[in-house]
Amino acid sequence: MRARISDIAWTALCVVLTLWALASSVGAVRGVTAWAYCAVAWVLLATACAVRRMSRS
Repeated sequence: MRARISDIAWTALCVVLTLWALASSVGAVRGVTAWAYCAVAWVLLATACAVRRMSRS
């Protein structure tokens, strides 16, 4: 049960970070959002996905 809840939490985090990364990328292209937010979002998404992948093994 604990592993299932952990998997759901990691999936939710990755989904939220994906939405944030996409929104900040669109905002950066339009000139509304700073590129730093875009870079941070993509780095956090890559880190969360890597940790999620390692925790599944």
